[in-house]
Amino acid sequence: MAEGWVTYVLVGFGVVVGVVGVIAYLRLVSKTSADDSADGERPSEDEKD
Repeated sequence: MAEGWVTYVLVGFGVVVGVVGVIAYLRLVSKTSADDSADGERPSEDEKD
């Protein structure tokens, strides 16, 4: 059963990639929604003049 460690390494790698992917997705969605809500409060460059 010397090859069992390979399974654990691959499963661990998959979990890490999944967690990093979810965090990156949530940061992207959070940034996008913050930009959308801020657009209504801030005048655009054309409206400043």
